[in-house]
Amino acid sequence: MRCEGRAMLDALLTDAVALHDTAVSVLVCETALATFDNMPDSVAIHCSADQSSWPDELAGAARDCDFVLPVAPECEGLLLRAAQTLYPLSCTTLLPSVSTVEICSDKWKTWKLFGSSDTPMVDCAPVGAESTDARFSDPQFVYKPRFGAGCDGIRRGRLPFTADPYDYIRQPKIFGQSLSVGVLGGPRRVEILPVAEQRIVWTEDRPWYSGGSIPADIPHEIARRVSTIARHVIERIGDFQGYIGMDFLVSRNDGTIYLNEINPRVCTSYFGYRQLLPINPLELVLNEVECPPFASSLAPIRFEIGEAGMMICQS
Repeated sequence: MRCEGRAMLDALLTDAVALHDTAVSVLVCETALATFDNMPDSVAIHCSADQSSWPDELAGAARDCDFVLPVAPECEGLLLRAAQTLYPLSCTTLLPSVSTVEICSDKWKTWKLFGSSDTPMVDCAPVGAESTDARFSDPQFVYKPRFGAGCDGIRRGRLPFTADPYDYIRQPKIFGQSLSVGVLGGPRRVEILPVAEQRIVWTEDRPWYSGGSIPADIPHEIARRVSTIARHVIERIGDFQGYIGMDFLVSRNDGTIYLNEINPRVCTSYFGYRQLLPINPLELVLNEVECPPFASSLAPIRFEIGEAGMMICQS
């Protein structure tokens, strides 16, 4: 997860310093700063040494900013706490609303609110609501943290031994193709980006996200249906500035397209999308500009998490 976070931050800082007449600063913890070797020279760095005081430090740093974009996971309520800290301030917070962040940070709440006939979602139930010990091990299910991010903490067929069942949901095991869609929200419009393919590798009972490619190598009709579901979700969320990522699963069994998760934040796919977009994506988020049309035939962008923890892009 820290590797993906560094990749996202690196991409965002590169795009931010490329904006005209824009000063950029970043607040990071000591651990992140020690492992980050690509910080642009023009970026002002603020280091948070105390994990418990970071909301106050975030608020202090944000008061001098016009825009703030948190790079944080949903785990342990980090993203929600950042949204709650920033929204009362005068700066523009580049996230969906606090209520949307709260709902989408909890996979159980996401399923209850967004699952419908128009938005088919992978069925889920809170593990803690079960009544027998059999809930902790079942080969027909995948167990996920309610407030997790990425593949962290996910197990197939069993609950992690040290996990609190009340912090987990379970979903039926569905074999298929993993896809995602990024959405850029700006003051002028919302841009639904091309469908991306995710490479999820299972090692025994654990999944690993190893990157992806954009656009996905899928039939046009599947791409159209995925984009339509994504648009329905955004219509329910409403106007926002920032980035939202959605994960989908296309069943190998019957071709059903499921919405799996809604990530109310910048996702790793941003790293690939920025290579594909005909404009700096932060220009769309911050300013009232239109996105030029994508090329009719896009050369796929492939991005990977390498053994050294670096993100590698290939065209």
